[in-house]
Amino acid sequence: MGITETAGESSARKTRRRAPTSIESLDADILCMIFSFLDLFDLVHCTVVCNSWHAVIKKLKLLQSSCRKMHQLGSTSLEQPREIDVEDFAMKHHKMALLRGRIEIERWEAHSHRFSQCRMKKGLLLTGVGDKVMRLWSLDSYKCMEEYSLPDAASLVDFDFDESKVKPPQVHSCVKLTLVMDENCSLVEVEMRGFNEQCVICFHVDVCLARSLELVTFVTGCFEYKYFIVGLVGTRISIWRRNGQRSIFPSREGTIPKGLCMRYIDPEAVVGCEDGTARIFDMYSKTCSQIIRTHGGPITCLSLSDNQLFLSGSSLGRVTVSDPLLDQPVATLKSTITAGGIQTICFNQGSNLAFSGTTAGYVSCWDLRKMRRVWENRVSPNVVYSIQQLKNDTSVMVAGGIDGVLRFVDQKRGRVLSSCIMDDKVSTVLRRQSQVVVEKRRGKRVSQDVEIDKIERKTRPQISCIAMGMKKVVTAHSGKFISVWKFSHS
Repeated sequence: MGITETAGESSARKTRRRAPTSIESLDADILCMIFSFLDLFDLVHCTVVCNSWHAVIKKLKLLQSSCRKMHQLGSTSLEQPREIDVEDFAMKHHKMALLRGRIEIERWEAHSHRFSQCRMKKGLLLTGVGDKVMRLWSLDSYKCMEEYSLPDAASLVDFDFDESKVKPPQVHSCVKLTLVMDENCSLVEVEMRGFNEQCVICFHVDVCLARSLELVTFVTGCFEYKYFIVGLVGTRISIWRRNGQRSIFPSREGTIPKGLCMRYIDPEAVVGCEDGTARIFDMYSKTCSQIIRTHGGPITCLSLSDNQLFLSGSSLGRVTVSDPLLDQPVATLKSTITAGGIQTICFNQGSNLAFSGTTAGYVSCWDLRKMRRVWENRVSPNVVYSIQQLKNDTSVMVAGGIDGVLRFVDQKRGRVLSSCIMDDKVSTVLRRQSQVVVEKRRGKRVSQDVEIDKIERKTRPQISCIAMGMKKVVTAHSGKFISVWKFSHS
């Protein structure tokens, strides 16, 4: 009996030794040493990982110290460092990278047939419309996570993510922390990565490697995203789950005469139709709950707001604001420019400004609090297919269209702040994890008065859709490729 107990105790000790070390076992001094390897923006990311990291960074004034080193605050005195508004600082850093940073572009063949649309949410990219499949990609590894097949008899018109079906994490973010130490236990490398490919935070710090290495890994938390994809397939609404299962709304003759666009915010999907009506579908009852006539011509684009209002643009060049609780539009936003239909709309919840792009290259801005036009400017000589801005950014938005130039526009005044195209030099690399061949290019900025037609077409492929992230823009080109533009400080 005594021998058995000793063996059990020995097994328990081995089990305890094999258990992962908690991140809480690292004291503030060790964390400070680790964080000192990171740049300012990565430190901002770390403040939202968990409360203990936030407390260490705040107590040791790491953000303020890093800010002074980068001359962000312009302070050289020994005064007590002032508190930093993390969100405001992140948006300023984002803007600086977009307008003055170095541009690196990575492209890969996302489909075997032409496609035109992309949507980005929390590090995942969904592509489709034109091909017989939709594909969900990791923007970290460029690995295809899921593939969603479409019915043979119907084509995909539009799609959107269902953001509300996300299981909240126990901590703000999930990080795998790896320390690399030499034979004298001196830290020589730090690696922080998402525990899974859906993680928001992912960065790597490279330091000179020593000859003898020891790896120590700490893992904090783990969470799961449960994405649902809502799409308009032919004349019916479909829902896909991450396992590939698809459910279809009951077929009702005349429910959607011909849908041209669709947007979704839980619990409703809004479909813009060729007959000028917007049809609202309740996702729980799977019925068409309301029909609102918003235009006298086809609805070409939609944008939904968090307060239940939705905007619709038509081929006749007008934008309407509608409320699902009413059976008619709340307001009609008229443009002074008569040429061109509305091609794209986006709404900024933070500033209550709405933006539209037209087939004639104009972008217009309206203040929805006063229902009046703020500015109108021609940013492109041709069609503007897509405009987007980061959710919390009220300063810069990005526009792209048929001429293939990526333009950054001042949201407040409508001025084009920077114009970007691809460099013609290409290098390729094989991503081993995903087995995807990636083309690497540099991006370059062009002056506002340059003649676009004299620029080689291969450096500015047509932009059919834009998705925007922090210091990152994803573009679809009505071809087989998807492009990720990454902006960083020189």
